[in-house]
Amino acid sequence: MKIWTLLLACCVVCLFYQASNATGFTNPLATMDVVQGFGGTHIGTDLDGNAGDAVYAIADGKVFYYRSNVSGYGGGGGEGCPAVNGSVIFIRHRKADGSYFIAQYGHIRNVPSDLRYTGFNFNGPSVAKGQQIAEIGIFNPCRDCGPRCDHLHFGIWNSNDKIPSNQWGYGPACWSTPVVGCWVNPITFLQNESPYAIYSCSWHTQDPNNIVTMHAGQTRTFTVSYTNTGTTTWQNTGGVSNPKYIELRSCNSSGTVVNSWLYPGAPPWINRQRVVSQNATNVQPGQNAWFIFTGRVPTTATPGDYHIYFRPYHATGGYIQIWDFRNFYIRVVGQGKIVSDEFVDIPKSFTLSQNYPNPFNPQTAISYSIAEPCHVTLTIYNILGEKAATLVDEQQEAGEYSINWDATNNASGIYFYCLKAGQSQEIKKMVLMK
Repeated sequence: MKIWTLLLACCVVCLFYQASNATGFTNPLATMDVVQGFGGTHIGTDLDGNAGDAVYAIADGKVFYYRSNVSGYGGGGGEGCPAVNGSVIFIRHRKADGSYFIAQYGHIRNVPSDLRYTGFNFNGPSVAKGQQIAEIGIFNPCRDCGPRCDHLHFGIWNSNDKIPSNQWGYGPACWSTPVVGCWVNPITFLQNESPYAIYSCSWHTQDPNNIVTMHAGQTRTFTVSYTNTGTTTWQNTGGVSNPKYIELRSCNSSGTVVNSWLYPGAPPWINRQRVVSQNATNVQPGQNAWFIFTGRVPTTATPGDYHIYFRPYHATGGYIQIWDFRNFYIRVVGQGKIVSDEFVDIPKSFTLSQNYPNPFNPQTAISYSIAEPCHVTLTIYNILGEKAATLVDEQQEAGEYSINWDATNNASGIYFYCLKAGQSQEIKKMVLMK
Protein backbone atom coordinates (compact mmCIF):
# COMPACT_ATOMS: atom_id res chain seq x y z
CA MET A 1 0.00 0.00 0.00
CA LYS A 2 1.23 3.47 -0.84
CA ILE A 3 2.28 5.62 2.14
CA TRP A 4 0.34 8.86 2.15
CA THR A 5 2.32 12.01 2.80
CA LEU A 6 0.03 14.99 3.29
CA LEU A 7 0.10 15.88 7.00
CA LEU A 8 -2.67 18.26 8.02
CA ALA A 9 -4.28 18.62 11.47
CA CYS A 10 -7.90 17.49 11.32
CA CYS A 11 -9.50 14.49 12.95
CA VAL A 12 -11.53 11.32 12.79
CA VAL A 13 -13.17 10.16 9.54
CA CYS A 14 -11.43 8.74 6.49
CA LEU A 15 -11.71 8.47 2.77
CA PHE A 16 -9.86 5.31 1.99
CA TYR A 17 -7.61 2.66 3.40
CA GLN A 18 -6.01 -0.46 1.98
CA ALA A 19 -8.78 -2.84 0.94
CA SER A 20 -7.14 -5.74 2.76
CA ASN A 21 -7.33 -3.72 6.00
CA ALA A 22 -10.96 -2.78 5.70
CA THR A 23 -11.62 -3.01 9.45
CA GLY A 24 -9.93 0.33 10.20
CA PHE A 25 -10.03 3.91 8.97
CA THR A 26 -7.94 7.00 9.56
CA ASN A 27 -7.80 10.77 9.15
CA PRO A 28 -8.24 11.59 5.45
CA LEU A 29 -6.08 14.70 5.53
CA ALA A 30 -3.22 12.88 7.21
CA THR A 31 -3.25 9.84 4.91
CA MET A 32 -3.69 11.17 1.38
CA ASP A 33 -1.34 12.26 -1.34
CA VAL A 34 -2.96 15.14 -3.22
CA VAL A 35 -1.81 14.87 -6.82
CA GLN A 36 -4.07 17.52 -8.30
CA GLY A 37 -5.72 20.30 -6.37
CA PHE A 38 -8.87 22.36 -6.74
CA GLY A 39 -8.54 24.72 -9.69
CA GLY A 40 -9.75 25.66 -13.13
CA THR A 41 -12.48 23.34 -14.35
CA HIS A 42 -11.19 20.56 -12.11
CA ILE A 43 -13.95 20.86 -9.50
CA GLY A 44 -12.43 18.59 -6.90
CA THR A 45 -9.15 17.14 -5.66
CA ASP A 46 -7.35 14.03 -6.90
CA LEU A 47 -6.16 11.79 -4.09
CA ASP A 48 -3.53 9.35 -5.27
CA GLY A 49 -4.08 5.65 -4.60
CA ASN A 50 -4.05 2.16 -6.03
CA ALA A 51 -6.76 0.31 -7.89
CA GLY A 52 -8.73 -1.73 -5.37
CA ASP A 53 -8.07 0.57 -2.39
CA ALA A 54 -11.26 0.77 -0.35
CA VAL A 55 -13.16 4.06 -0.37
CA TYR A 56 -14.98 4.90 2.86
CA ALA A 57 -17.74 7.40 3.69
CA ILE A 58 -16.17 10.33 5.51
CA ALA A 59 -19.22 10.80 7.76
CA ASP A 60 -22.79 9.64 8.29
CA GLY A 61 -25.09 10.58 5.44
CA LYS A 62 -27.43 9.53 2.65
CA VAL A 63 -26.63 8.65 -0.95
CA PHE A 64 -27.71 11.50 -3.18
CA TYR A 65 -26.88 9.98 -6.56
CA TYR A 66 -24.99 7.07 -8.14
CA ARG A 67 -23.97 6.69 -11.77
CA SER A 68 -22.09 3.75 -13.26
CA ASN A 69 -19.64 3.54 -16.16
CA VAL A 70 -19.37 7.30 -16.53
CA SER A 71 -17.52 8.24 -19.69
CA GLY A 72 -14.73 10.81 -19.68
CA TYR A 73 -14.30 12.43 -16.30
CA GLY A 74 -16.59 10.02 -14.49
CA GLY A 75 -14.41 6.96 -14.82
CA GLY A 76 -11.35 7.88 -16.82
CA GLY A 77 -9.18 10.91 -16.60
CA GLY A 78 -10.50 12.72 -19.66
CA GLU A 79 -8.46 13.61 -22.70
CA GLY A 80 -9.32 10.27 -24.26
CA CYS A 81 -7.88 8.04 -21.52
CA PRO A 82 -10.49 5.36 -20.76
CA ALA A 83 -11.02 3.57 -17.45
CA VAL A 84 -12.50 0.24 -16.53
CA ASN A 85 -15.86 0.32 -14.70
CA GLY A 86 -15.61 4.02 -13.82
CA SER A 87 -18.44 5.17 -11.53
CA VAL A 88 -19.28 8.11 -9.29
CA ILE A 89 -21.33 8.40 -6.09
CA PHE A 90 -22.58 11.52 -4.29
CA ILE A 91 -23.32 11.33 -0.54
CA ARG A 92 -25.02 14.05 1.45
CA HIS A 93 -23.35 14.57 4.85
CA ARG A 94 -24.42 16.69 7.80
CA LYS A 95 -22.15 19.22 9.50
CA ALA A 96 -22.17 19.81 13.25
CA ASP A 97 -24.02 23.11 12.82
CA GLY A 98 -26.95 21.29 11.19
CA SER A 99 -26.30 22.36 7.59
CA TYR A 100 -25.35 19.94 4.81
CA PHE A 101 -22.81 19.35 2.08
CA ILE A 102 -22.46 16.71 -0.63
CA ALA A 103 -19.23 14.76 -1.09
CA GLN A 104 -18.49 13.43 -4.57
CA TYR A 105 -16.42 10.22 -4.83
CA GLY A 106 -15.34 9.65 -8.42
CA HIS A 107 -13.23 7.25 -10.52
CA ILE A 108 -14.48 4.31 -8.45
CA ARG A 109 -15.79 0.76 -8.92
CA ASN A 110 -17.65 -2.00 -7.03
CA VAL A 111 -20.23 0.21 -5.31
CA PRO A 112 -22.54 -2.07 -3.23
CA SER A 113 -25.85 -2.67 -4.96
CA ASP A 114 -27.91 -1.20 -2.11
CA LEU A 115 -26.10 2.15 -2.53
CA ARG A 116 -26.70 2.48 -6.27
CA TYR A 117 -29.35 5.14 -5.89
CA THR A 118 -30.16 7.18 -9.02
CA GLY A 119 -32.78 9.54 -7.63
CA PHE A 120 -30.59 12.70 -7.63
CA ASN A 121 -32.35 13.91 -4.46
CA PHE A 122 -32.01 13.83 -0.66
CA ASN A 123 -33.94 10.57 -0.08
CA GLY A 124 -31.33 7.90 -0.81
CA PRO A 125 -30.12 5.06 1.42
CA SER A 126 -28.17 5.83 4.58
CA VAL A 127 -24.44 5.25 5.03
CA ALA A 128 -22.37 5.37 8.21
CA LYS A 129 -19.04 7.05 8.81
CA GLY A 130 -16.28 4.60 7.94
CA GLN A 131 -18.57 2.36 5.86
CA GLN A 132 -16.93 1.07 2.70
CA ILE A 133 -18.78 2.51 -0.27
CA ALA A 134 -16.51 1.55 -3.20
CA GLU A 135 -12.99 0.83 -4.42
CA ILE A 136 -10.67 3.01 -6.46
CA GLY A 137 -11.11 2.13 -10.15
CA ILE A 138 -8.51 1.00 -12.68
CA PHE A 139 -7.07 3.49 -15.15
CA ASN A 140 -5.68 2.14 -18.37
CA PRO A 141 -3.59 3.97 -19.35
CA CYS A 142 -2.85 6.38 -16.49
CA ARG A 143 -4.85 9.52 -15.86
CA ASP A 144 -4.44 12.15 -18.60
CA CYS A 145 -2.18 9.63 -20.38
CA GLY A 146 0.52 10.88 -18.03
CA PRO A 147 2.21 10.04 -14.72
CA ARG A 148 -0.90 10.04 -12.53
CA CYS A 149 -2.60 6.66 -12.43
CA ASP A 150 -5.30 5.23 -10.17
CA HIS A 151 -6.77 7.83 -7.82
CA LEU A 152 -9.92 9.02 -6.12
CA HIS A 153 -11.54 12.21 -7.39
CA PHE A 154 -13.00 13.92 -4.31
CA GLY A 155 -15.24 16.98 -4.50
CA ILE A 156 -17.33 19.02 -2.05
CA TRP A 157 -20.61 20.71 -2.99
CA ASN A 158 -21.57 23.10 -0.16
CA SER A 159 -25.21 22.26 -0.61
CA ASN A 160 -27.47 22.60 2.41
CA ASP A 161 -30.69 22.49 0.33
CA LYS A 162 -29.12 23.28 -3.06
CA ILE A 163 -28.95 20.60 -5.77
CA PRO A 164 -25.63 20.18 -7.66
CA SER A 165 -25.58 21.57 -11.19
CA ASN A 166 -25.25 18.21 -12.92
CA GLN A 167 -24.43 14.54 -12.45
CA TRP A 168 -20.66 14.79 -12.45
CA GLY A 169 -19.43 17.96 -10.79
CA TYR A 170 -19.40 20.92 -13.15
CA GLY A 171 -21.00 24.16 -12.12
CA PRO A 172 -20.21 27.21 -9.97
CA ALA A 173 -16.97 27.05 -8.01
CA CYS A 174 -16.19 29.07 -4.90
CA TRP A 175 -12.56 29.92 -4.25
CA SER A 176 -12.64 31.35 -0.72
CA THR A 177 -15.70 31.54 1.54
CA PRO A 178 -17.78 28.35 1.11
CA VAL A 179 -20.98 29.92 -0.21
CA VAL A 180 -24.03 27.65 -0.23
CA GLY A 181 -24.63 26.24 -3.70
CA CYS A 182 -21.11 26.00 -5.11
CA TRP A 183 -18.12 23.68 -5.33
CA VAL A 184 -15.44 24.45 -2.77
CA ASN A 185 -11.83 23.44 -2.25
CA PRO A 186 -12.13 20.04 -0.49
CA ILE A 187 -8.88 20.32 1.45
CA THR A 188 -9.68 23.80 2.79
CA PHE A 189 -13.22 22.69 3.55
CA LEU A 190 -12.08 19.65 5.54
CA GLN A 191 -9.66 21.79 7.53
CA ASN A 192 -12.30 24.32 8.58
CA GLU A 193 -15.73 22.71 8.54
CA SER A 194 -17.42 20.25 10.89
CA PRO A 195 -17.45 17.30 11.24
CA TYR A 196 -13.78 17.34 10.28
CA ALA A 197 -12.68 20.38 12.26
CA ILE A 198 -12.65 19.96 16.05
CA TYR A 199 -13.78 22.87 18.19
CA SER A 200 -12.74 22.16 21.77
CA CYS A 201 -10.86 23.78 24.60
CA SER A 202 -9.54 23.28 28.10
CA TRP A 203 -9.71 25.88 30.87
CA HIS A 204 -6.89 27.00 33.06
CA THR A 205 -5.47 30.02 34.95
CA GLN A 206 -8.19 30.65 37.54
CA ASP A 207 -9.35 27.76 39.69
CA PRO A 208 -13.17 27.81 39.58
CA ASN A 209 -13.26 26.03 42.92
CA ASN A 210 -11.69 29.01 44.67
CA ILE A 211 -14.29 31.29 46.23
CA VAL A 212 -13.94 34.95 45.21
CA THR A 213 -15.26 37.17 47.98
CA MET A 214 -16.82 40.47 46.86
CA HIS A 215 -19.33 42.94 48.20
CA ALA A 216 -22.31 44.47 46.40
CA GLY A 217 -21.18 47.14 43.94
CA GLN A 218 -17.54 46.00 43.93
CA THR A 219 -15.57 45.64 40.68
CA ARG A 220 -12.57 43.42 40.01
CA THR A 221 -10.62 41.89 37.16
CA PHE A 222 -11.41 38.33 36.14
CA THR A 223 -8.96 36.25 34.16
CA VAL A 224 -9.46 33.00 32.33
CA SER A 225 -7.45 31.27 29.65
CA TYR A 226 -8.71 28.57 27.30
CA THR A 227 -6.31 26.27 25.47
CA ASN A 228 -7.30 25.62 21.87
CA THR A 229 -7.45 21.81 21.87
CA GLY A 230 -9.18 21.68 18.49
CA THR A 231 -7.81 21.73 14.96
CA THR A 232 -8.71 25.25 13.81
CA THR A 233 -7.29 28.72 14.40
CA TRP A 234 -8.93 31.17 16.83
CA GLN A 235 -9.02 34.92 16.19
CA ASN A 236 -10.50 37.92 18.02
CA THR A 237 -11.05 40.29 15.08
CA GLY A 238 -13.91 40.72 12.65
CA GLY A 239 -16.64 39.54 14.99
CA VAL A 240 -18.91 36.65 14.08
CA SER A 241 -18.48 37.40 10.35
CA ASN A 242 -14.90 36.07 10.69
CA PRO A 243 -15.14 32.23 10.46
CA LYS A 244 -12.21 31.90 12.92
CA TYR A 245 -13.56 34.33 15.54
CA ILE A 246 -13.65 33.23 19.22
CA GLU A 247 -15.29 34.87 22.25
CA LEU A 248 -16.86 33.98 25.60
CA ARG A 249 -20.63 33.91 26.04
CA SER A 250 -22.25 34.23 29.46
CA CYS A 251 -24.49 31.25 30.20
CA ASN A 252 -26.26 29.33 32.93
CA SER A 253 -25.26 25.96 34.41
CA SER A 254 -26.84 24.15 31.45
CA GLY A 255 -24.81 26.07 28.88
CA THR A 256 -27.76 28.18 27.71
CA VAL A 257 -26.70 31.75 26.96
CA VAL A 258 -28.06 34.37 29.39
CA ASN A 259 -27.18 37.93 30.31
CA SER A 260 -24.21 38.17 32.65
CA TRP A 261 -24.82 39.29 36.18
CA LEU A 262 -21.27 40.74 36.20
CA TYR A 263 -21.64 42.93 33.09
CA PRO A 264 -20.16 46.40 33.85
CA GLY A 265 -20.98 48.02 30.50
CA ALA A 266 -17.36 48.57 29.45
CA PRO A 267 -14.87 46.87 27.09
CA PRO A 268 -13.77 44.17 26.52
CA TRP A 269 -17.44 43.29 26.89
CA ILE A 270 -19.51 43.63 23.69
CA ASN A 271 -22.79 43.42 25.56
CA ARG A 272 -24.19 41.65 28.62
CA GLN A 273 -23.37 38.24 27.13
CA ARG A 274 -20.13 38.54 25.16
CA VAL A 275 -16.48 38.94 26.16
CA VAL A 276 -13.61 39.30 23.66
CA SER A 277 -10.23 37.62 24.11
CA GLN A 278 -7.24 39.90 24.69
CA ASN A 279 -4.65 38.03 22.67
CA ALA A 280 -6.47 35.79 20.19
CA THR A 281 -5.01 37.44 17.10
CA ASN A 282 -4.03 34.06 15.69
CA VAL A 283 -4.29 31.30 18.33
CA GLN A 284 -3.17 28.02 16.81
CA PRO A 285 -4.12 24.55 18.11
CA GLY A 286 -2.31 23.98 21.40
CA GLN A 287 -2.00 27.70 22.16
CA ASN A 288 -3.95 29.76 24.71
CA ALA A 289 -6.49 32.57 24.39
CA TRP A 290 -6.64 34.93 27.37
CA PHE A 291 -9.89 36.56 28.44
CA ILE A 292 -9.27 39.42 30.88
CA PHE A 293 -12.31 41.48 31.80
CA THR A 294 -13.74 43.65 34.55
CA GLY A 295 -16.91 42.50 36.29
CA ARG A 296 -19.02 44.32 38.80
CA VAL A 297 -21.34 42.82 41.39
CA PRO A 298 -24.72 44.57 41.15
CA THR A 299 -25.37 47.03 43.96
CA THR A 300 -28.65 45.22 44.62
CA ALA A 301 -27.01 41.79 44.99
CA THR A 302 -28.16 39.79 48.00
CA PRO A 303 -25.33 38.30 50.10
CA GLY A 304 -24.78 34.64 49.22
CA ASP A 305 -22.92 32.29 46.87
CA TYR A 306 -23.18 32.70 43.09
CA HIS A 307 -21.77 30.70 40.16
CA ILE A 308 -21.05 32.74 37.02
CA TYR A 309 -20.65 30.59 33.90
CA PHE A 310 -18.95 31.39 30.58
CA ARG A 311 -18.85 29.22 27.48
CA PRO A 312 -16.54 29.76 24.47
CA TYR A 313 -18.24 30.47 21.16
CA HIS A 314 -16.58 29.92 17.76
CA ALA A 315 -18.05 31.67 14.69
CA THR A 316 -17.85 28.47 12.62
CA GLY A 317 -18.02 25.75 15.25
CA GLY A 318 -20.71 27.44 17.32
CA TYR A 319 -20.87 26.93 21.08
CA ILE A 320 -17.94 24.71 21.97
CA GLN A 321 -19.32 21.47 23.32
CA ILE A 322 -16.33 20.52 25.49
CA TRP A 323 -16.26 23.34 28.04
CA ASP A 324 -16.58 21.45 31.35
CA PHE A 325 -19.28 23.75 32.78
CA ARG A 326 -16.55 25.88 34.36
CA ASN A 327 -17.53 28.95 36.34
CA PHE A 328 -16.45 31.67 38.72
CA TYR A 329 -17.55 30.99 42.30
CA ILE A 330 -18.41 34.35 43.87
CA ARG A 331 -19.42 34.90 47.49
CA VAL A 332 -21.18 38.21 48.02
CA VAL A 333 -20.89 39.68 51.51
CA GLY A 334 -22.07 42.93 53.07
CA GLN A 335 -19.84 45.96 53.52
CA GLY A 336 -18.61 44.52 56.82
CA LYS A 337 -18.53 41.25 58.76
CA ILE A 338 -18.47 40.00 62.34
CA VAL A 339 -15.10 38.64 63.55
CA SER A 340 -14.82 37.59 67.23
CA ASP A 341 -17.91 39.65 68.07
CA GLU A 342 -16.25 42.77 66.67
CA PHE A 343 -17.37 44.48 63.48
CA VAL A 344 -14.45 45.14 61.07
CA ASP A 345 -14.19 46.40 57.53
CA ILE A 346 -13.64 43.98 54.63
CA PRO A 347 -10.05 44.45 53.37
CA LYS A 348 -10.12 46.63 50.26
CA SER A 349 -6.43 47.27 49.67
CA PHE A 350 -5.47 44.25 47.55
CA THR A 351 -3.95 46.02 44.54
CA LEU A 352 -1.73 45.21 41.60
CA SER A 353 -0.15 48.22 39.92
CA GLN A 354 0.87 48.57 36.29
CA ASN A 355 4.52 47.67 35.88
CA TYR A 356 6.97 50.54 35.41
CA PRO A 357 8.42 51.28 32.96
CA ASN A 358 6.12 49.83 30.32
CA PRO A 359 7.17 49.07 27.62
CA PHE A 360 10.50 48.07 29.14
CA ASN A 361 13.93 46.70 28.23
CA PRO A 362 15.04 44.54 29.92
CA GLN A 363 13.97 45.32 33.53
CA THR A 364 10.72 46.49 35.04
CA ALA A 365 9.23 46.83 38.52
CA ILE A 366 5.92 45.32 39.61
CA SER A 367 4.29 46.75 42.74
CA TYR A 368 1.40 45.35 44.75
CA SER A 369 -0.19 45.44 48.18
CA ILE A 370 -2.00 42.84 50.28
CA ALA A 371 -4.37 43.50 53.16
CA GLU A 372 -3.70 40.45 55.33
CA PRO A 373 -1.12 37.68 55.75
CA CYS A 374 -1.49 35.06 53.01
CA HIS A 375 0.36 32.95 50.49
CA VAL A 376 1.37 35.07 47.48
CA THR A 377 2.46 34.07 44.00
CA LEU A 378 3.52 36.44 41.23
CA THR A 379 3.89 34.65 37.89
CA ILE A 380 4.84 35.83 34.40
CA TYR A 381 3.26 34.26 31.29
CA ASN A 382 4.04 34.81 27.62
CA ILE A 383 1.44 35.43 24.93
CA LEU A 384 0.93 31.66 24.51
CA GLY A 385 0.07 31.25 28.17
CA GLU A 386 3.39 29.54 28.90
CA LYS A 387 5.03 30.31 32.23
CA ALA A 388 8.04 32.59 31.71
CA ALA A 389 9.02 33.22 35.34
CA THR A 390 7.86 32.92 38.94
CA LEU A 391 8.87 36.01 40.89
CA VAL A 392 7.13 35.29 44.22
CA ASP A 393 5.88 32.06 45.79
CA GLU A 394 5.80 32.45 49.58
CA GLN A 395 3.80 33.46 52.65
CA GLN A 396 3.81 37.26 53.10
CA GLU A 397 2.58 39.69 55.72
CA ALA A 398 0.16 42.51 54.94
CA GLY A 399 1.89 45.44 53.28
CA GLU A 400 3.24 46.92 50.06
CA TYR A 401 5.80 45.17 47.87
CA SER A 402 7.83 45.91 44.73
CA ILE A 403 9.51 43.18 42.69
CA ASN A 404 11.93 43.65 39.78
CA TRP A 405 11.85 41.37 36.74
CA ASP A 406 14.95 41.07 34.61
CA ALA A 407 13.86 39.82 31.15
CA THR A 408 17.31 39.76 29.60
CA ASN A 409 16.87 36.15 28.52
CA ASN A 410 13.31 36.56 27.24
CA ALA A 411 12.14 37.43 23.74
CA SER A 412 10.38 40.68 22.88
CA GLY A 413 6.63 40.55 22.99
CA ILE A 414 3.51 40.77 25.16
CA TYR A 415 3.61 39.23 28.63
CA PHE A 416 1.05 38.89 31.42
CA TYR A 417 1.82 39.04 35.13
CA CYS A 418 -0.59 37.35 37.50
CA LEU A 419 -0.75 38.08 41.22
CA LYS A 420 -2.53 35.64 43.54
CA ALA A 421 -2.86 36.49 47.23
CA GLY A 422 -5.06 34.12 49.17
CA GLN A 423 -8.37 34.09 47.31
CA SER A 424 -7.66 37.34 45.45
CA GLN A 425 -6.21 37.43 41.98
CA GLU A 426 -5.46 40.00 39.30
CA ILE A 427 -3.59 40.01 36.01
CA LYS A 428 -2.10 42.78 33.88
CA LYS A 429 -0.35 43.03 30.54
CA MET A 430 3.12 44.41 29.83
CA VAL A 431 5.36 44.75 26.77
CA LEU A 432 9.00 43.77 26.50
CA MET A 433 10.54 45.77 23.64
CA LYS A 434 14.18 45.07 22.83
